[in-house]
Amino acid sequence: MMVGVGIGAWDAAMFHLTTHAFFKCLLFLSAGAVIHEMTHLKQHHNLDIDPQDLRNMGGLKQYMPKTFIMMSIASLALAGFPLTSGFLSKDAIVISSFEWALEKGGVYLVIPILLSVVSILTAFYIGRLIFKAFFGKLRTEIADLHTMHEAPSTMLLPMAFLTVGALFLVFSVHPFSYAHAPIMNGLAVQRLFPSVHILHSIVPLTLTLTALISWWVGYSWYVQGRYPLNDKSRWILYTQNQFNLNHWLMRIWVNPTLGLGKVSYWFDKYIIDGIINAFSPLVRMLGQAIAWIDKHIVDGIVNGIAALAYIIGNIFRFVQNGRLQNYLGLALTVILVGIIYLILR
Repeated sequence: MMVGVGIGAWDAAMFHLTTHAFFKCLLFLSAGAVIHEMTHLKQHHNLDIDPQDLRNMGGLKQYMPKTFIMMSIASLALAGFPLTSGFLSKDAIVISSFEWALEKGGVYLVIPILLSVVSILTAFYIGRLIFKAFFGKLRTEIADLHTMHEAPSTMLLPMAFLTVGALFLVFSVHPFSYAHAPIMNGLAVQRLFPSVHILHSIVPLTLTLTALISWWVGYSWYVQGRYPLNDKSRWILYTQNQFNLNHWLMRIWVNPTLGLGKVSYWFDKYIIDGIINAFSPLVRMLGQAIAWIDKHIVDGIVNGIAALAYIIGNIFRFVQNGRLQNYLGLALTVILVGIIYLILR
């Protein structure tokens, strides 16, 4: 719709907005009906499941056939399949974008090409939704499925009204030409680019064929169980094993490191500790001898000198006692000793 407005084909944009309102609303209501019944199933059987998770569904078309038909029509319209309103409005935009891009030339062709790719992807993902929800078997392990039933009429009646709006008859009497749609004729926008008639055949045919191919792929993958990336795929198993990264890390780093650790442990225990244990008695004896020398020789000399200094200090301490009479007596004694020495000499 934004592309349609951007290229000046806002009549096609308004057309798609109108058709889109019907089939997209129908898709949401259909999804709500399915979730409604899955919630009832969960509550009735006390299941620990998410009723909105597509992975818990499957095979619902046999229990909800009306919802299946209406949701399938809405899905076809979203994918732009013939005989639906989405086919008319989507082609109006895609064809107009190609005509606009061809007029502009160059890099502008990226716009319609991207639109075509998105259209194909849309067909694939909506087909995946239908296949996973309504085909195959219910993926929830329940023995009694009689509680599963169609949505109530209060939900089905609005869905039926919207289903009619998802068909081409509401918007055009011609199922394959959007030019006959009253909305397109009523708006009558003056195009700034010429019409390329061959595109009106090539584009719808190409998009329809690619949608069919995408649905065939989706059916093969999600119904027939041929999905290449299933839980048993060797690629999935390979990636779950981190591309054997742990195996190579074990071989390249972990195992050699463990081996080196074991060698280092043996060397430390039997070589280093052996040498230490062999020399430890000699070292202890040498330590004891050094301790005896330190205690009795070195400390003895130091303590002896200290004791001698203490004794000498005590002997001469009285000389420096601060008493004048002692100093005079000492001087007199020295003089007398000197006189006696001179006399006797």
